[in-house]
Amino acid sequence: MVDEKSNDTFAVWRSMGIAGPVAWGAGIAVLFFGVFGAWAAFAPLESAAVTRGVISVETQRKTIQHLEGGIVGEIRVRDGDEVAADQILVVLEDTQTRATLELLQGRQRAARSLEARLTAERDHLTAIAFPAELGDSADATVDELKRAQINIFNGRSWNNVSSRSRKKSADSKAKLPRRPSSSR
Repeated sequence: MVDEKSNDTFAVWRSMGIAGPVAWGAGIAVLFFGVFGAWAAFAPLESAAVTRGVISVETQRKTIQHLEGGIVGEIRVRDGDEVAADQILVVLEDTQTRATLELLQGRQRAARSLEARLTAERDHLTAIAFPAELGDSADATVDELKRAQINIFNGRSWNNVSSRSRKKSADSKAKLPRRPSSSR
């Protein structure tokens, strides 16, 4: 059955006129790999090239890099100095880090003051109980945050009180007995 298939393949190649080039290509490939394989199997390896070598860094300099980047504030080593493990080589300025810290602390204070106001509104308190971390701050922004939350609280509580009093008066009017309508 395999022979019939291969004969069919060769018959197709003959009809297409490519049987000769295919046979030549296969013969050259077999010859190439056969000669190379025989040489690799029987070639003697009696010697090797022996030489001395020195391994060195291309340049004696090492590149250092901070993961986040930054502004170099101080360089503590000079060209040619030998350094030890864990020795501080460069000191970065902390301006950007400090600014980011202050921004995040401001956001936290704003969230704390908002939380205090919302808690007071939820619990129907008459005043906002700010957390201790916001209490004794000499920072003007903290005072401004507190003032803003107190203003919002007072505005909302006034609206709540007036809406409750309007609702109570509407309820009390609804409970009054109606006068009979007089027809004229």
